[in-house]
Amino acid sequence: SSGTSYVWNTGATTQSITVSTGGNYSVTVTNSAGCSAISSATTVIVNALPAATVSAGSPTTFCQGGSVTLTSSSGTSYLWDTGETTQSITVSTAGNYNVTVTNSSGCSAISATTVVTVKPVSQSITNFSICSYEFPFSWNNYLFDSAGSYHVTFVNTAGCDSTAMLNLAVNNCSTTVNLTLFFEGYYLANRLMQPVLNNQGIIAASPGQTDTITVEMHDGSTRLLTGTAVTILHTDGTCSASFLNMTGQHYIAIKHRNALETWSAVPLEMGITVNYDFTTAANKAYANNMIRVESGVWAIYSGDLNQDGFIDGNDFPGFDNDSFNGVVGEYKATDMNGDGFVDGNDFPVFDSNSFNGIQSIHP
Repeated sequence: SSGTSYVWNTGATTQSITVSTGGNYSVTVTNSAGCSAISSATTVIVNALPAATVSAGSPTTFCQGGSVTLTSSSGTSYLWDTGETTQSITVSTAGNYNVTVTNSSGCSAISATTVVTVKPVSQSITNFSICSYEFPFSWNNYLFDSAGSYHVTFVNTAGCDSTAMLNLAVNNCSTTVNLTLFFEGYYLANRLMQPVLNNQGIIAASPGQTDTITVEMHDGSTRLLTGTAVTILHTDGTCSASFLNMTGQHYIAIKHRNALETWSAVPLEMGITVNYDFTTAANKAYANNMIRVESGVWAIYSGDLNQDGFIDGNDFPGFDNDSFNGVVGEYKATDMNGDGFVDGNDFPVFDSNSFNGIQSIHP
């Protein structure tokens, strides 16, 4: 109450005091006449705050799709920062969680923050189109040997079970076979052959073209024919042929209208591109079945005019007839040296190979 001075039993001398601890509080008030009076005691009771804690029923770090139950310490009411008012809540999203707990005295306390971490789960769809010769196909440490849709479960870098889907399609892919080869009869020198098509009157031919050849592919195990292509052989001995869906190992066989059928020495692994040079050594042909036409250059034998796999007397009648008739500038296999004339200049190649019993050798 009003006075000129005040003395509280706490020692304070202000008219008003603020207290935060329980106890009995009184004040001595003195007026202007110097008279004093002591107030009756005022009892202050301080109720205890509740213990606001949060316990987790399982780890607070988990993979996407999981959850954890958070439970508050006891009280008479609860208010989570999610707005929920139950003692326990179940959470499945990452975030910071706390609860305000109120006890029976109406006192409230806020818990420390509980951090929930959700690790990601990977889900992906991958589409691949491959060539058949690319099987087996490796993806995510798995091998696949056919087209289809596949689901794979794996543990990602976060340690969570994840799923990936592979859609695998197979295309009709081509294998390009790049070859280098020479024919004995057409060979001039310095790794060049005659422009045979020009010499034999093929108007559309270019000076850089020698002749058409047939390239065959044969399975490396069964020797069965798996592909055939006709292509132009150039005067420098190069040519290319394309084949669809070649897989595994295959022999390359060369056929030509007046040459001996000749195979690669070994079956070759197929891919997008295959390169093979018959010209660098005899052993590039199966059973070394080629002839050296100059130092370091090897060629396929010429003279098998009837294409029976033997260079012998059975090939001679066709040549003899065309030579007798003086055939010039015609597309003739009997022009074995490719100069455009069927005459005595073609005979030496045939004669030597016939004498030596040259024949085709292949698996």
